[in-house]
Amino acid sequence: MHRVSDENRHKRRDTKNMDIDTAKIRFKNYLESSGYAASTIECYSVYLGYFLDYLRKIKVMDLKQVTHETIRTYQLLVADMAIAERDQRACG
Repeated sequence: MHRVSDENRHKRRDTKNMDIDTAKIRFKNYLESSGYAASTIECYSVYLGYFLDYLRKIKVMDLKQVTHETIRTYQLLVADMAIAERDQRACG
């Protein structure tokens, strides 16, 4: 069984109270320190940026405000946009 140290538990709690711009910076730093390729970091950063733009649009400025419903709604929006783009190419 994996035990979470008090230090890691505290870090996780701090992340939940993080504004979305700080979260993006920390995520990019994590990817860099974990040795991800520059192209992967760029790609992940772009897609994370899309999600953060969505959060701003719906007035979510703190990660603790993000719920499962927030994420699910975003996933459905992205899926709908992909279908619309595909249909536009097919009929266009």
